[in-house]
Amino acid sequence: MAFARAKLERHSIDFPETQAAILQILETDLAEGPEAAREETIAKLVDLALGDASRDAIADFFDRPGR
Repeated sequence: MAFARAKLERHSIDFPETQAAILQILETDLAEGPEAAREETIAKLVDLALGDASRDAIADFFDRPGR
């Protein structure tokens, strides 16, 4: 886990909730195994995709000059 935390901290991230989700999934993998981590990953991806930050980032991406 220390390696994963250090790696995530080295990268600037605009979505801290994503960083937290990654760490939580890694912890689940270590504690409960890969199948539990896969299940949690699917749930986290849905939650993140439906969140306001993701929606705002997608809207911002498509709000390009010249369109």
